[in-house]
Amino acid sequence: MRKRKLCSKKVRRAARRRARKAGLFEKIVLKSLGRRDGKKSLPRQKDNGSWFSPFMDRKVRAFAMFGDNLWTLLQREQEEKYIQIENLNYAISQKQSLLDEKCQALEQRKEEKSRQLLLRKEGEDQLSDTVIKSRRAAEFAKDMEPARQEILSLTYQIRDDIRDLALLCSSIHEECNTIRMVCHGCKDSMIQRLDIYWDAALKSHPDKDRMPVIPEVTVVLEHEEKYMEMHKYNMLRAEKILERYADHADREVA
Repeated sequence: MRKRKLCSKKVRRAARRRARKAGLFEKIVLKSLGRRDGKKSLPRQKDNGSWFSPFMDRKVRAFAMFGDNLWTLLQREQEEKYIQIENLNYAISQKQSLLDEKCQALEQRKEEKSRQLLLRKEGEDQLSDTVIKSRRAAEFAKDMEPARQEILSLTYQIRDDIRDLALLCSSIHEECNTIRMVCHGCKDSMIQRLDIYWDAALKSHPDKDRMPVIPEVTVVLEHEEKYMEMHKYNMLRAEKILERYADHADREVA
């Protein structure tokens, strides 16, 4: 656990470094690199029509590697939570099936007992129907109490499991949102640095009349999709379970 927290601190530091705005000294360096690469005609037009340079390629690749490392670390830290979600999904389904069976069996017993409310035992011939019904109802209630307790226990267990499942899903979504914001912040920071570099390269490039005013950089954040794909089934199943019980709770309130 300590190692995971330490890694998270390292990532947060790296994210802060990457997401910060370019300082005065860094701007000077970026402009110098841009002027040098512009004079060497290093920003060149690719087959797809966009202009790119080795410096820009390194920046984009570094960002892609950073995003990949960030989501990989998050996956490791959340591994136990996903296992818990899978176990809770299975446990809730099994307990609900058992609960449905017990509720159905209890209803059947109630129907059977309801037909025996006027059943008279030895020595009860002189009692009224009202007294007989009261006695049979008390006996049946006592007889069915163990089944009711089992149903109540299962209901409480499912409720607790649903609460734990909701907390786990909420935690995962919150952590993913945090990483997503970090990635977008780092992307914006990278684009800012490329703009500074490009502006300097554009001014000194021999083909500056054909070059775009701003760099055409395509950055695809596919790390999240690749990371979430392996957990897609369990998360969708958990969401369906939470929706089902949320609808059930709404109906009970109504």
